[in-house]
Amino acid sequence: MEVAGTDGKDGISRTSWILVWHFVLFVFMGSGANFVLPTALVEEVPYFENVLPEKICIATYMNLATSLGLLTVLAYLYITTYVRDIPYSLSVPFMLITSTLTSFVVAGVYPITVGKVSLLLYMCCFIGGSVGALSSVIMNPFMTVYTNDSISAVRAGGSGFTLLCGLIAAGQRPGTSHQAFSASVYLVIFGILLAFAIPAYYYIIHFGIGKRGEQKNDNVVAPFRRSPRNTSTSSVDSQSQISMNPIVDAGAGGLSHKTMMTLDLNASEKEFASLETIDCASVDATSLIGIDTQPVMDYIAKRLISDAWDDKYPWLRRTLPYMLTVGWVNFNTWGILSAMIPFAVANAYDSNGSGNLGIAFQVGAVLLVLGDLSTTVLKLNLLKGTIVFTILCLVIYIAAMNAKGFHSAASGPIVIVLFSMVRFIESHLVTTSLRAVATDFPLAHRELASRAVGISNQVCTTLGAILSTMVVSLLFSCDGG
Repeated sequence: MEVAGTDGKDGISRTSWILVWHFVLFVFMGSGANFVLPTALVEEVPYFENVLPEKICIATYMNLATSLGLLTVLAYLYITTYVRDIPYSLSVPFMLITSTLTSFVVAGVYPITVGKVSLLLYMCCFIGGSVGALSSVIMNPFMTVYTNDSISAVRAGGSGFTLLCGLIAAGQRPGTSHQAFSASVYLVIFGILLAFAIPAYYYIIHFGIGKRGEQKNDNVVAPFRRSPRNTSTSSVDSQSQISMNPIVDAGAGGLSHKTMMTLDLNASEKEFASLETIDCASVDATSLIGIDTQPVMDYIAKRLISDAWDDKYPWLRRTLPYMLTVGWVNFNTWGILSAMIPFAVANAYDSNGSGNLGIAFQVGAVLLVLGDLSTTVLKLNLLKGTIVFTILCLVIYIAAMNAKGFHSAASGPIVIVLFSMVRFIESHLVTTSLRAVATDFPLAHRELASRAVGISNQVCTTLGAILSTMVVSLLFSCDGG
């Protein structure tokens, strides 16, 4: 009995270590297919402000170049829609290799300017932004067949390496008079670290780690596959069906008989669209997205998505809350806040502003990864979280405009704390949305819904970056203020 008990404990211990190892593999894979390279470059902004001709405006222009990665996404979507499909076995490794190589390239070319313009640095920002943008339409759909914890691990990989950016930058102290090592050394370090994403990906694929076991996902699949439908319940393969969660009918005081239906992935488009269980109007939004204002969400969804569009794209109404949440969050954080925070910190700290900007980035990196990891244990209300997030962003924007009360050293720590809170809420809301799309949607719609969320993310980020560039160009001086 003692031996059996010992073996049981050893088995549990081995299983725990295996789960940890698998989580680490997804973390490494997520680091390469993400915005890690642009984030690493942002950590060097305090140094770039001192040595490059754009000075304090360098963050704005780098942010715009990164956001223009949307153009790469549009090119990818055009090719996969009208030319040919690109399998994940090619697109995912391409992103991982590109981010690694670009880290080494930018380490050597960032000081080179063309006509007092850091053109090569902006080109590397564009490439890094393209990898991050493509992750929304490649990596997110690719991950829809993996478990929730694997999805969180991939997101934590991006945030974890963002944290690593902050920790290494904290040791480097960029932009200060006692900087420990050059930006080139910093970027080479990240090139080496990002290289681990490549073997991690191939290890995961080779051993089939972390999959839900519902569907093979080697390529971009069509939303519907036409084939003869077998109506015999006994002969249907359990791997090709999805049992929908019960939907409570408050008026009837019980469960609707429609909730017990099983969705056949081989059903025709007409048959699939006719199943009322996937209609947004019949789904309890509280169970799906943690929003307790179902009538409001129904009203918005029906106003923005007509019945004709709902018939043509039956997944769109259910995806809309996630698209709006992720789009609005990244419109602010990656689009506007990245350009505004240098001015907010500079206004608070007349002296050594670049050094304190580094502190803001480093503390924000810690909160960013904590926000991603928090999705494994809790889920914030999306609507309320978005409202709090918006208020905090507005306060930082006011500080950037040099408003009365923020032009003092005492307001500096407040700006840094607010910025860190924004990063936490941002990562939590985005990861929560991605997990929900990968979990609550029928398999036939998951990739389309995930890709729609990714496109919304990139479009809104680019619009935010364009808006912030215009504001900085018209209202701010690159010499500060």
